[in-house]
Amino acid sequence: MSTNSTLPCIEWRIRVAMAERNVKTVTELNRRLDRLGVKISNTQLNRIVDGGQRISADVLAGIAVVLDCEIGDLMRLSRGMHRGAANDPQK
Repeated sequence: MSTNSTLPCIEWRIRVAMAERNVKTVTELNRRLDRLGVKISNTQLNRIVDGGQRISADVLAGIAVVLDCEIGDLMRLSRGMHRGAANDPQK
């Protein structure tokens, strides 16, 4: 699969969705995920919530269930352009 340097990037909106649903901390979100059977460390979940780490489909689905929202409420395409991992010297 080739990397297209003109792809829009994904803007994560998990913190926004949390705030709109009065989920104040990542620890609280993680407790709710745990009740669903989704196991993830607070550190890893923090990275996901802050948009700095890849997310598994199970964790994404769990967050959508916990926050009672759609996947599209948790992310959107940004007008800014994504350089792509293959072209990113920081990766």
